[in-house]
Amino acid sequence: MGISLADGGHYRFGTLSFAGGGLADWYHVKDIVEDADGSFWIATANYGIIHIMGDVQHPETLKYSNYSYNNGQLATNSVLCLHVDKSGRLWAGTEGGGLYLYDYKENVFTEKNQEYQLSADMIGSIEEDRQGCLWMGTNMGLVQLFVPMDENLATVRVYTTADGLQDNFFISQSSCSREGELFFGGNKGYNSFLPASLEKDNEAVPYLITDIKIFNRSFAVLEPEVRERISSVMPSFTRKLDLPYGYNNFSIEFASLTYKNPGLNRYAYQLVGFDKDWQYTDANRRFAYYNNLKSGTYRFRLKATNENGIWSQEIRELEVVVLPPFWATWWAYIIYALIGAAIVCFILRTAKNRMQLRNELHLREMEKSKLEELNHAKLQFFTNITHELLTPLTIISATVDELKMRFPGHDDLYTVMGSNISRLIRLLQQILEFRKAETGNLKLRVSPGDVAAFVKNEAESFLPLVKKRKIHFSVLCNPESIIGYFDTDKLDKILYNLLSNAAKYNKEGGYIQVTLMYAEDRDFVRLHVKDNGSGISKDKQKSLFKRFYEGDYRKFNTIGTGIGLSLVKDLVELHGGSIEVESEEGRGTEFIVTLPVDRSYFKEEQIDEEAVLPVQKTVTYLEEENAENVVAEKPKAHTILVVEDNEELLQLMVRLLKREYNVHTAENGQEAVTVLDNEDIDLIVSDVMMPVMDGIEFCRCVKNKLELSHIPVILLTAKNKEEDRAEAYEVGADAFISKPFNLAVLHARIRNLLKYKERKAHDFKNQLVFEIKELDYTSIDEDFMQRAIDCVNRHLEDSDFDQPQFVEEMGTSKSTLYKKLKSLTGLNTSAFIRNIRLKAACRIMEEKGSSVRVSDLAYAVGFNDPKYFSSCFKKEFGMLPTEYQERFIQS
Repeated sequence: MGISLADGGHYRFGTLSFAGGGLADWYHVKDIVEDADGSFWIATANYGIIHIMGDVQHPETLKYSNYSYNNGQLATNSVLCLHVDKSGRLWAGTEGGGLYLYDYKENVFTEKNQEYQLSADMIGSIEEDRQGCLWMGTNMGLVQLFVPMDENLATVRVYTTADGLQDNFFISQSSCSREGELFFGGNKGYNSFLPASLEKDNEAVPYLITDIKIFNRSFAVLEPEVRERISSVMPSFTRKLDLPYGYNNFSIEFASLTYKNPGLNRYAYQLVGFDKDWQYTDANRRFAYYNNLKSGTYRFRLKATNENGIWSQEIRELEVVVLPPFWATWWAYIIYALIGAAIVCFILRTAKNRMQLRNELHLREMEKSKLEELNHAKLQFFTNITHELLTPLTIISATVDELKMRFPGHDDLYTVMGSNISRLIRLLQQILEFRKAETGNLKLRVSPGDVAAFVKNEAESFLPLVKKRKIHFSVLCNPESIIGYFDTDKLDKILYNLLSNAAKYNKEGGYIQVTLMYAEDRDFVRLHVKDNGSGISKDKQKSLFKRFYEGDYRKFNTIGTGIGLSLVKDLVELHGGSIEVESEEGRGTEFIVTLPVDRSYFKEEQIDEEAVLPVQKTVTYLEEENAENVVAEKPKAHTILVVEDNEELLQLMVRLLKREYNVHTAENGQEAVTVLDNEDIDLIVSDVMMPVMDGIEFCRCVKNKLELSHIPVILLTAKNKEEDRAEAYEVGADAFISKPFNLAVLHARIRNLLKYKERKAHDFKNQLVFEIKELDYTSIDEDFMQRAIDCVNRHLEDSDFDQPQFVEEMGTSKSTLYKKLKSLTGLNTSAFIRNIRLKAACRIMEEKGSSVRVSDLAYAVGFNDPKYFSSCFKKEFGMLPTEYQERFIQS
């Protein structure tokens, strides 16, 4: 009933208690041992094992832990005995759970019956002899257990009534005398013996392999051919097994050749190459089973013990070869190696060929790159020359226009000059168009019109040339009118180049025939240009449409640029069409151009429904407006700044413009900025391509500067690409005119811009209700005007608000404010303030009608004197305030 502690000094016992209470609930103590650490282990019949730690002389320091079935440590709560062996290991014998060994590191009890093949589940007592063997009284005999530090070498021997014991069932009482004699109590008495006096059988038992089973089929019942492949002899005599692929699930059976307690024999086996350690088994399981072994060579090792647990020194070995599948055999690997070598050779050869091909392609790319660089340089040269020639042409064209005005009556000479100027302009523009095609900047813009009428008109412009060379020329359109969508500019260049070639390479007295008709599909038209000139050889036809190909011009003493037909092909393909050539050397050439004219063949962004098609060719190149648009009204005196780096063109423009305007000049944008800082300029005419500061940068500077942003800017340039126009308008240019230009057009553009500027000022002054955005100011000017109006409106009732205060709040100088207001509204600073006040008075009268008195109204808009207010109102609007009220009420 618990545990008592002896008090040696007073010869009495006391109940052992803890800080948390005594041991009154721990019944049926069966055994107590002390381990090497000085702690106590208590075996109980109903509470497992109790571990007590601390100083028993000071019970308040004691702690305990429990190992039982309740906490999963043991298979039963009934522990019958405990023993600490000479190695310090703690053993526990249980009723129903067998033998346990305590693991100090893991703090757990480990069941050992299965490992040591103990069949007894009741261990009643444990004693240790002088040789370190454990003797255990069990319910199935007396067990001798020797466990060295390597537990795999443990030996077990069981003694029963056959060995002279009084009974196979032993109770939980045992003892060891000083002489080493062991006593074990049983149901029919007790047994005592000296372990050293017992005879031991140390002779190893013979053992052998009895059978080999494949897929659980005995070797003897396998098919003969399979047995022959596995082993030529029976399993007991074989030293090698050859298992075919797929026969890798097998078991090896073995047995000892002794009849003296064969059930006490133990076996150990290991398949080297698969098992890491020896695998132990007993007489009840005498086989080793393996499945799904990989192909390879293994060694099966086997050893056994006698009835006393003595291991045999001889280890029987059996070589086990699991054959690979046919695709993993040595000859298969040779084939794989040969195939791999062939693949490597193929890859190396392919890589070599690719390297050679890459080198060839690289050389071709280099040649192509050099050729493209050469072509680009040639094209850039043409382009630069073109831009350089346009300025002299502008001077020549302007000079001819001036000569017409000064010396009329020589129309035939002027016509010849004008015609040749137009031809030069056309050639230069063709070079620029070719540059666009090369850089991918050609844009298609189709519009509805009569294709037949357009072709007739264009072809007739060649009549003077063909008549001079006595070439018969005819134009046939069938039907007479063909309505469709086409790009007039592109078709003009296509027809011009084809007719130029036909005339250039024709002979005197030859013929040129132009035919236009519908194709088989009436969504397309077909244009034929046929001549009976020199013709083109078959080998030359392949290069006909290549850029810079010039043909056999030496035969006809003509020189070409080599870009005409290349440009024609680009323009035709841009139009969604095709071009073919039929020619026979010595008999003539026919070019056939097929173009779509139905609206469905073009994208929406390519269509301009409102475009006006030209019907008459003019001698001069008009860019922005026709001379007919010149405003007849003589403008007021204005000052114009002309910015041009070409001295001759600059002087020509000054000479022509100074008749109507005050003219200042500058040779680049930087000089122009200086002029603007010192002069009041009403309009700027500037070239684009200039040194120091070009026209684009100059225009950006003007439009981004508050003092200058109101000045209109006209840009003149030899560049005529859409992106050039877009860039000019993006920086704020008011007009864009390409060189060479007609002076009448320039005059018209200047006059219209100045008139438009005056109209905006007039609208501001006279419109009572308006939005600043409606006056189309630049963003800077719009912001300035809005700030100026808001500033006056904030001080509407303040009669002391005057020009100095206005200048201060606007944050500008007096002169800048005056110039801006004068330019944008036509009013000086004081007039501007007065105009805003009077317009505010009109709004008040419209809102309140006749209920507001004139005197109150005057004070409300900042006038001190109602009479002066009425006078100013009449001067501004042509009526008195009272008359305005009456008219507004009546309306």
